[in-house]
Amino acid sequence: MTRGGKLVLVGYVAGTLTIAPGGYVFVVGMVERLTVKAGGKAMLRGWCKGDVVNEGGDLTVMRGAVIEGALHGREITRVHPETRIGGDSSTS
Repeated sequence: MTRGGKLVLVGYVAGTLTIAPGGYVFVVGMVERLTVKAGGKAMLRGWCKGDVVNEGGDLTVMRGAVIEGALHGREITRVHPETRIGGDSSTS
């Protein structure tokens, strides 16, 4: 995702979806890995087959979301209590 780009993902992204500073994504579909850079914003309601990494952006993991890997959060990371996370979860 380029700087200032906006995306609503209903399909599938093979590989890593990286949100750059100023970028925004709302994931309803599926990604293999999600990375949010500082200044980026992401909302995950769909499925992530690997890790979700917040590298200083704004990340919201919504109710019904599934993360098969681990969640690594910094800065602003909000996680709904009913989210399924397959690996370890850390918010620091």
